[in-house]
Amino acid sequence: MRFLPWLFLVVCVVLSSGADTLGTLYWKKQHRMLLLVVLLIGSLSYVAFGYVGHRFGLSIASSLMNGIIALVSILIGLIALAEWRKVPWPVYAGMVLIVTGILLVAIYRPNMEDT
Repeated sequence: MRFLPWLFLVVCVVLSSGADTLGTLYWKKQHRMLLLVVLLIGSLSYVAFGYVGHRFGLSIASSLMNGIIALVSILIGLIALAEWRKVPWPVYAGMVLIVTGILLVAIYRPNMEDT
């Protein structure tokens, strides 16, 4: 089941990015139900991250997760929240560096899945 840690990584990214987006919406709309959903989704994302950290090691898992979550959250802001006109070009350069870092960590990570 070598794909299972990667599946949990994707689940964690979806949950965490969802919590980021809904948390932003909560502060705009102040609905208590949104706050409860954010708390639930955020908690589930940490449980999923625990499994990913156990399988890949904390340093590798953190690098992959935080990089991908940052990229997904930025893309949600740019596309879904129409913030792309507000973002200066150095931020786009930073996104390219994030993608480069994710690829380097994913390709050159040590095999820690058997621990």
